[in-house]
Amino acid sequence: MVVWRVHDPNPPADVKQRLHDLLRSVVGEHFVDEIYIDDNMRNIPDHYHAHARGRGKWGMQPLERRRSNDGNG
Repeated sequence: MVVWRVHDPNPPADVKQRLHDLLRSVVGEHFVDEIYIDDNMRNIPDHYHAHARGRGKWGMQPLERRRSNDGNG
């Protein structure tokens, strides 16, 4: 999940794109699943936020973690 600090549900397009790019980058580093960005703000309507959801998992199942090279996961 990524959250815009400003209490506004409508960030400018460039801010929204940066937030989505950052979310994709972090998810890509730690998880193997293909994702989509879900920014339907159901419960916190006054603060822009977006979730990374797994494609084909109905968005509710946990993403599969990447295995690390250090033997810890």
